[in-house]
Amino acid sequence: MKRSDNGRETGRHRCLIVDGYNFLPQWLGIPLPKMIDLEGARLNLAGRLMEYSSITGEDVLLVFDAHQTLQRPREESLRGSVSVIYTDRGETADERIERLVRELSGVYRYITVVTSDALEQQITFGGGALRISAREFSARLGHVMDKISANAKESGSSVKVGLADKLSKSVAEKLEALRRGEN
Repeated sequence: MKRSDNGRETGRHRCLIVDGYNFLPQWLGIPLPKMIDLEGARLNLAGRLMEYSSITGEDVLLVFDAHQTLQRPREESLRGSVSVIYTDRGETADERIERLVRELSGVYRYITVVTSDALEQQITFGGGALRISAREFSARLGHVMDKISANAKESGSSVKVGLADKLSKSVAEKLEALRRGEN
Protein backbone atom coordinates (compact mmCIF):
# COMPACT_ATOMS: atom_id res chain seq x y z
CA MET A 1 0.00 0.00 0.00
CA LYS A 2 1.35 3.39 -0.91
CA ARG A 3 0.67 6.38 1.27
CA SER A 4 1.05 9.94 0.14
CA ASP A 5 2.42 11.03 3.48
CA ASN A 6 5.18 9.74 5.67
CA GLY A 7 4.15 9.10 9.27
CA ARG A 8 7.42 10.48 10.61
CA GLU A 9 7.29 13.69 8.59
CA THR A 10 3.76 14.57 9.70
CA GLY A 11 4.56 13.99 13.36
CA ARG A 12 2.59 10.77 13.48
CA HIS A 13 4.67 7.89 14.64
CA ARG A 14 2.00 5.35 15.59
CA CYS A 15 -0.12 3.23 13.30
CA LEU A 16 -3.00 1.01 14.38
CA ILE A 17 -4.08 -1.77 12.01
CA VAL A 18 -7.48 -3.29 12.82
CA ASP A 19 -8.61 -6.67 11.48
CA GLY A 20 -12.19 -5.49 10.94
CA TYR A 21 -14.09 -8.77 10.77
CA ASN A 22 -12.07 -10.14 13.68
CA PHE A 23 -12.83 -7.07 15.81
CA LEU A 24 -16.51 -6.42 14.98
CA PRO A 25 -17.96 -9.50 16.80
CA GLN A 26 -16.04 -8.66 19.99
CA TRP A 27 -16.95 -4.98 19.84
CA LEU A 28 -20.64 -5.49 19.10
CA GLY A 29 -21.08 -8.74 21.03
CA ILE A 30 -22.69 -10.42 18.02
CA PRO A 31 -21.21 -13.26 15.95
CA LEU A 32 -20.37 -12.11 12.42
CA PRO A 33 -22.88 -14.44 10.67
CA LYS A 34 -25.71 -13.02 12.82
CA MET A 35 -25.02 -9.37 11.99
CA ILE A 36 -28.01 -8.13 10.04
CA ASP A 37 -26.49 -4.89 8.74
CA LEU A 38 -22.82 -5.60 8.10
CA GLU A 39 -22.35 -2.44 6.02
CA GLY A 40 -23.80 -0.34 8.84
CA ALA A 41 -21.53 -2.08 11.36
CA ARG A 42 -18.47 -1.34 9.17
CA LEU A 43 -19.44 2.32 8.83
CA ASN A 44 -20.12 2.65 12.56
CA LEU A 45 -16.72 1.15 13.38
CA ALA A 46 -14.98 3.43 10.88
CA GLY A 47 -16.66 6.45 12.49
CA ARG A 48 -15.61 5.40 15.98
CA LEU A 49 -12.05 4.83 14.80
CA MET A 50 -12.00 8.36 13.35
CA GLU A 51 -12.90 9.70 16.78
CA TYR A 52 -10.32 7.41 18.39
CA SER A 53 -7.64 8.62 15.97
CA SER A 54 -8.46 12.27 16.64
CA ILE A 55 -7.80 11.73 20.36
CA THR A 56 -4.81 9.38 20.20
CA GLY A 57 -3.06 10.82 17.14
CA GLU A 58 -2.61 7.35 15.67
CA ASP A 59 -3.09 6.65 11.98
CA VAL A 60 -5.63 3.84 11.64
CA LEU A 61 -5.91 1.24 8.89
CA LEU A 62 -9.14 -0.76 9.07
CA VAL A 63 -8.80 -3.96 7.01
CA PHE A 64 -11.73 -6.08 5.79
CA ASP A 65 -11.74 -9.27 3.74
CA ALA A 66 -13.25 -8.46 0.33
CA HIS A 67 -15.24 -11.69 0.22
CA GLN A 68 -17.56 -10.26 2.88
CA THR A 69 -18.61 -7.36 0.67
CA LEU A 70 -20.20 -7.07 -2.77
CA GLN A 71 -17.99 -4.13 -3.68
CA ARG A 72 -14.69 -4.24 -5.52
CA PRO A 73 -11.48 -4.37 -3.49
CA ARG A 74 -10.45 -0.81 -2.69
CA GLU A 75 -9.06 1.60 -0.17
CA GLU A 76 -11.06 4.55 1.11
CA SER A 77 -9.43 7.38 2.99
CA LEU A 78 -11.87 8.88 5.43
CA ARG A 79 -11.51 12.36 6.82
CA GLY A 80 -8.65 12.47 9.26
CA SER A 81 -6.16 9.68 9.47
CA VAL A 82 -8.34 6.59 8.98
CA SER A 83 -8.22 4.41 5.89
CA VAL A 84 -10.56 1.50 5.19
CA ILE A 85 -8.98 -1.25 3.11
CA TYR A 86 -10.87 -4.08 1.42
CA THR A 87 -8.52 -6.88 0.41
CA ASP A 88 -8.09 -8.16 -3.11
CA ARG A 89 -10.19 -11.18 -4.03
CA GLY A 90 -8.45 -14.32 -2.82
CA GLU A 91 -6.45 -12.34 -0.26
CA THR A 92 -7.31 -12.60 3.43
CA ALA A 93 -7.19 -9.73 5.88
CA ASP A 94 -4.40 -11.60 7.68
CA GLU A 95 -2.28 -11.66 4.51
CA ARG A 96 -2.89 -7.96 3.86
CA ILE A 97 -2.07 -7.08 7.47
CA GLU A 98 1.19 -9.05 7.29
CA ARG A 99 2.12 -7.15 4.14
CA LEU A 100 1.16 -3.79 5.68
CA VAL A 101 3.33 -4.47 8.74
CA ARG A 102 6.32 -5.17 6.47
CA GLU A 103 5.67 -2.15 4.22
CA LEU A 104 5.04 0.34 7.01
CA SER A 105 7.76 -0.73 9.43
CA GLY A 106 10.09 1.92 8.00
CA VAL A 107 7.41 4.61 8.09
CA TYR A 108 6.09 4.29 11.63
CA ARG A 109 7.99 3.88 14.85
CA TYR A 110 5.19 1.80 16.39
CA ILE A 111 2.70 -0.43 14.60
CA THR A 112 -0.02 -2.15 16.62
CA VAL A 113 -2.31 -4.81 15.18
CA VAL A 114 -5.76 -5.45 16.65
CA THR A 115 -6.64 -9.13 16.25
CA SER A 116 -7.56 -12.13 18.33
CA ASP A 117 -6.40 -14.56 15.65
CA ALA A 118 -3.60 -16.61 17.30
CA LEU A 119 -1.63 -17.18 14.09
CA GLU A 120 -1.88 -13.52 13.13
CA GLN A 121 -0.61 -12.56 16.59
CA GLN A 122 2.49 -14.73 16.12
CA ILE A 123 3.18 -13.34 12.65
CA THR A 124 2.63 -9.79 13.91
CA PHE A 125 5.25 -10.25 16.63
CA GLY A 126 7.63 -11.76 14.07
CA GLY A 127 7.17 -8.72 11.84
CA GLY A 128 8.11 -6.36 14.65
CA ALA A 129 4.63 -5.02 15.35
CA LEU A 130 2.84 -4.97 18.68
CA ARG A 131 -0.49 -6.67 19.06
CA ILE A 132 -3.59 -6.09 21.12
CA SER A 133 -6.49 -8.52 21.33
CA ALA A 134 -9.94 -7.54 20.10
CA ARG A 135 -11.19 -7.67 23.68
CA GLU A 136 -8.43 -5.37 24.97
CA PHE A 137 -8.91 -2.88 22.14
CA SER A 138 -12.69 -2.90 22.62
CA ALA A 139 -12.08 -1.79 26.22
CA ARG A 140 -9.55 0.85 25.08
CA LEU A 141 -11.96 2.19 22.45
CA GLY A 142 -14.74 2.37 25.05
CA HIS A 143 -12.43 4.28 27.39
CA VAL A 144 -11.56 6.81 24.66
CA MET A 145 -15.26 7.26 23.77
CA ASP A 146 -16.01 7.87 27.47
CA LYS A 147 -13.20 10.43 27.56
CA ILE A 148 -14.66 12.21 24.52
CA SER A 149 -18.10 12.33 26.19
CA ALA A 150 -16.64 13.61 29.45
CA ASN A 151 -14.67 16.33 27.66
CA ALA A 152 -17.79 17.42 25.79
CA LYS A 153 -19.77 17.63 29.05
CA GLU A 154 -16.97 19.54 30.81
CA SER A 155 -16.70 22.10 28.05
CA GLY A 156 -20.42 22.77 28.31
CA SER A 157 -20.43 23.47 24.64
CA SER A 158 -23.90 24.04 23.25
CA VAL A 159 -22.63 23.38 19.75
CA LYS A 160 -22.35 19.68 19.11
CA VAL A 161 -20.18 18.42 16.31
CA GLY A 162 -21.71 15.22 15.05
CA LEU A 163 -20.05 12.30 13.39
CA ALA A 164 -21.63 13.33 10.09
CA ASP A 165 -19.62 16.56 10.21
CA LYS A 166 -16.40 14.53 10.24
CA LEU A 167 -17.26 12.03 7.50
CA SER A 168 -16.44 12.23 3.83
CA LYS A 169 -19.44 13.00 1.63
CA SER A 170 -19.72 9.44 0.25
CA VAL A 171 -19.66 7.84 3.71
CA ALA A 172 -22.18 10.38 5.05
CA GLU A 173 -24.51 9.60 2.11
CA LYS A 174 -24.25 5.86 2.83
CA LEU A 175 -25.11 6.42 6.49
CA GLU A 176 -28.07 8.62 5.56
CA ALA A 177 -29.36 5.94 3.16
CA LEU A 178 -29.09 3.36 5.94
CA ARG A 179 -30.93 5.66 8.35
CA ARG A 180 -33.77 6.03 5.86
CA GLY A 181 -33.89 2.28 5.23
CA GLU A 182 -32.77 2.62 1.62
CA ASN A 183 -30.46 -0.15 0.44
